[in-house]
Amino acid sequence: GRTASDPEPWDDPDVHALVREVTRKSIVLIRNEAGLLPLDRDTVGSVAVVGPYINTVLLDWYSGTPPYRVSPREGIENTSQNVGVGWVGDMSDAAVELARQRDVAIVVVGNHPEGNASWNVVSSPSEGKEAVDRKTLTLPPGQEDFIRRVYEANPNTVVVLIANFPFAMPWAAENVPTILQMTHASQELGNALGDVLFGDADPGGRLVQTWPKSLDQLPPMMDYDLRNGRTYMYLEEEPQFHFGHGLSYTEFEYANLGTSTDTLTADAPVEVRVTLKNIGARAGDEVVQLYVSFPESSVSRPAKALRGFRRVQLEPGASQTVRFTLTTDDLAYWDPDADDWVLEPGPVEIRVGPSSADEDLVLLTRIRALSD
Repeated sequence: GRTASDPEPWDDPDVHALVREVTRKSIVLIRNEAGLLPLDRDTVGSVAVVGPYINTVLLDWYSGTPPYRVSPREGIENTSQNVGVGWVGDMSDAAVELARQRDVAIVVVGNHPEGNASWNVVSSPSEGKEAVDRKTLTLPPGQEDFIRRVYEANPNTVVVLIANFPFAMPWAAENVPTILQMTHASQELGNALGDVLFGDADPGGRLVQTWPKSLDQLPPMMDYDLRNGRTYMYLEEEPQFHFGHGLSYTEFEYANLGTSTDTLTADAPVEVRVTLKNIGARAGDEVVQLYVSFPESSVSRPAKALRGFRRVQLEPGASQTVRFTLTTDDLAYWDPDADDWVLEPGPVEIRVGPSSADEDLVLLTRIRALSD
């Protein structure tokens, strides 16, 4: 057993490495349309690291206290090797000018998980926490304008959004081709960010919420009925970013979606299988997602509902058969009149893809559910 003289477990290098790996795996590559990422250390001579959150690792409302913290700026410096790193930790004209002078600008913005204030108080309408609802989904004051100014000064701009809930970024989401998102509170935040920026790790994280374009896409705050337009299951408009969305530094191909049987009963689950292949030039992670829908249901059901996901890491050219099991519990709904779960007989559509977006769910098959 452990004795008083033994080092604390969080000081173990293996624990540091594990935290760094977990943090890397959580980073979501939202956009990479210009192919700027990963940064090539052989061709990028210098980077500017600018913005209000480059020198901090913020803790959440109920976080523990980590034994150390690596900020975004420190992590980029740690992983940059021969790339020169300059920084300005604010949204000033000096930060914009530094961005103009460097090969690449890395803009670190986001929210304060404690609202940057004491109990029951937040510093801007964009912030929220226990006892305080957000009044807007936009970034805190000045941040999106700062992104615009930096991008206009240097089109090789990477936006790093450190945030623990969705943000609406009407200008950046349309105009900035390179956006990463990660969350707060990891002591290895900066090192993990540097690993992803310079391509030492693949950003295989996925968005765990639907990111609306604005509050106008959501029902009133006190309307708790999901069916009135909340979540990916019932939102009818096109969101800013879809639930489950996230990119990789490589490309994947889906093929051969099939099932072990075309009927589902309580005694006979259905195995769903699909072939995933890495058709790119780099190793990478894909999160294969399985959604179901009920086209002939007599009750209000989700347009699509997630019923399985698998994170798969593949080398270039490698393939893997990904399997899911669907049971009656996965397809039943709660009937308040019967006070029980009900398996509705009828067709069930199964779609597989890399996100909940309709255009991503390109493979479709059908089974038929049979009630007991």
